[in-house]
Amino acid sequence: MILSVAAAAAALVSGPPALSLKPCVLQQTVTARCGTLVVREDRRTNSGRKIKVFVGVLRAYGPKPHAAPIFWLAGGPGGAASDDAPFAQSAFVAANQKRDIVLIDQRGVGKSAPLLCPPAGPVDADDEVAARAYAENCLRLVGRDPRLYTTDPAMDDVDAVRRALGYKRVVLYGGSYGGTAAQVYIARHQANVAAAVLDGATLLDVPIWERMPLSTQTAFDRLAIRCSNDLACRSVVPDVAGDLHAVFARLRTSPIAVPGAEPAATFDLVDAQNTLRLLLRVPSTAARVPLILHRAAAGDYSEFLAQWASDAGDTGAKLMYWAILCGEGWSRNDPTEIARVGVGTEFLESALMHARAQAFACSVLGPPLPAPDTGVVPRSRVPVLFLVGGMDPQDPLENVAAAPRSLTNAQILIVPGAGHGSLQHGCLSAVATRFFQNHRLTSADRACAAKVQPPSFALSASR
Repeated sequence: MILSVAAAAAALVSGPPALSLKPCVLQQTVTARCGTLVVREDRRTNSGRKIKVFVGVLRAYGPKPHAAPIFWLAGGPGGAASDDAPFAQSAFVAANQKRDIVLIDQRGVGKSAPLLCPPAGPVDADDEVAARAYAENCLRLVGRDPRLYTTDPAMDDVDAVRRALGYKRVVLYGGSYGGTAAQVYIARHQANVAAAVLDGATLLDVPIWERMPLSTQTAFDRLAIRCSNDLACRSVVPDVAGDLHAVFARLRTSPIAVPGAEPAATFDLVDAQNTLRLLLRVPSTAARVPLILHRAAAGDYSEFLAQWASDAGDTGAKLMYWAILCGEGWSRNDPTEIARVGVGTEFLESALMHARAQAFACSVLGPPLPAPDTGVVPRSRVPVLFLVGGMDPQDPLENVAAAPRSLTNAQILIVPGAGHGSLQHGCLSAVATRFFQNHRLTSADRACAAKVQPPSFALSASR
């Protein structure tokens, strides 16, 4: 049924575009054409609130643009595509000669009816009464049902933009959660997709949160082995795994006070685990991990704390993030399963903490609405390229290895030196551009990926 509806919608595209675009500048540097498309907040009814979805288009600059546009799906959940405009432009500068690049802020974030809680202030994370009062007050202030801002309706918004701009078919680029969203779009509108590149993604039926401790441990172990095989690294940091164990054991029993923090703050085991996982996602910061841990094991937490402070984000204030996690099949987060899969790893506590936070948020939001396309990999012959970072602690090869069973034209390219996201490395943007056109990998593409190797270890203090 979904296929026939999507095919009918594609066939109806004719005449001038229905979405008016005007000149604009995104992120202060990227010249584009922008507009908003009014969509119904709840498509299950023919009445009720309407919301505006923001769209930015980087028009193809070549003399005869004709290829299907690139629809850029942002990561997160909680990223706004318009914020990615400089990266999208630079990554696909060659593709942009023939293809428009379309940046759509997903409903609930960016410039598309954002759902944001006010700053929480100094609320004790362990005070559930205060946390619940804050969350319920946020819902009252927002005045909308966040459960209507999940991936299924968001991908219907994306297809509505496609129709409004007059495109018959598109190619998709999705990084991280954007790869999740791309799979949902394919499930709902695959007749309108010519090809897709999913960068640092996990299949919809793989429980990414439940696997997180093991995935992070595996990435750390690979880093430790690489250090032990590197004479310079081994001479400065003889035992990376031992340093990690010592630091985590100390923090498990005695968190440290953060110097100069106002109000007073502590750095504990969960903070350390989350910070280290984020460091491992980016090869340049992963290269500093051995020295950071070695110094922390000796009692110097200064760089560890600096990294922790710089990684503080606002994800918790984005209701769309929690609505998606609470309402979608791919985001299952069972503490029992986390403990089973993560037994023996050094990263269990932070995963269990995240599961508790998710359970709390879900209890506030209430029962989820049906999300049929978010927990099963779509069956499709759409050509899909999975880019997999060989150092990725979040979305490793194991999370997409089974893709060809359902996505029968799926291909997987491992990029040894990449972390969470590969497009920015070397010639990978050219690989993606060629895949959009030819729908296959070549030996040259694989040779390109193989050349991307991890950077040298940083074995002196950062400045």
